[in-house]
Amino acid sequence: MGGTLFFLFESDFMLQFYKTHSDKINMVLSAILLYSAWHFGYEEFLAKNTTSSGIDWNLNRLLGYETAAWFSLFGYDAKVITYQIYPHLMYLDNKPIISIDTPCNGLPMLYLFASFIIAYPGTVKRKITFITAGVLIIHVLNIMRIIFLSYISIYYADYFYFNHKYAFQIIVYTVVIAMWFYWVLYGNDPKTKWLTGIKDFIRFRFIGRLNQLI
Repeated sequence: MGGTLFFLFESDFMLQFYKTHSDKINMVLSAILLYSAWHFGYEEFLAKNTTSSGIDWNLNRLLGYETAAWFSLFGYDAKVITYQIYPHLMYLDNKPIISIDTPCNGLPMLYLFASFIIAYPGTVKRKITFITAGVLIIHVLNIMRIIFLSYISIYYADYFYFNHKYAFQIIVYTVVIAMWFYWVLYGNDPKTKWLTGIKDFIRFRFIGRLNQLI
C-alpha cells in the first residue's frame, strides 16, 4: 500500500513538474532528438557519401562556383575543378588558390543553427522565416570567408593559417550566437515585428526583455 501511495505521489509530482517547466523540458528533449538525428543521419550515412551524389560534394561545388563568380566579376580567369571524391579546387588565372572540402561548407553550422531555433519555443511560421533568413546569412558569410581566404592566399600567404583556423571561425560563431540571442529575445514573440526587434537589438535596447527572461 505504501509503495502504491509513493508511486502515485511521485507520478503526480512529475506531472506537476512537467506542467510547470514544459517549455524547458520540451526544448531539452527536442535538442537530444535533433542531435541524435544529426549523429545517425549525417555522421553515419550522409557524410560517408563523398561522391557527386552526396550533399557535401554538391554544397562544396556550389560554394566554389559562387566564389569563382565573384572573382570573375573583377576580371580574374576563375574556374573550379571538381573531383569525384577529393576536395574541389578553385583556380585563378590558371593557378590553384584554394581547396573547398567538407569542413569548409558550413553544413554542421547550418544544422546547429536551425536545431536551436526548432527546439526553442515559437510559432512554426516564424521559425521557418527565421531559419530561412539565418541559413542564407550563414551561407553568404561562408562565401565571403572563402573569398577573403582566397585573397589572403594570394597576397598574404603567411596569415592564411591563422585566419582560416581562428579569425573567420570567431566571426561566424559570433554572428550565429547573435542570431540565437535575437531569437530568444524577439524572434519567438509573434507580437514583435521583425524590423522592430532588429532595431532594438542593434541599438542594445533589449535589457528589459533580458531581465524578464532571467
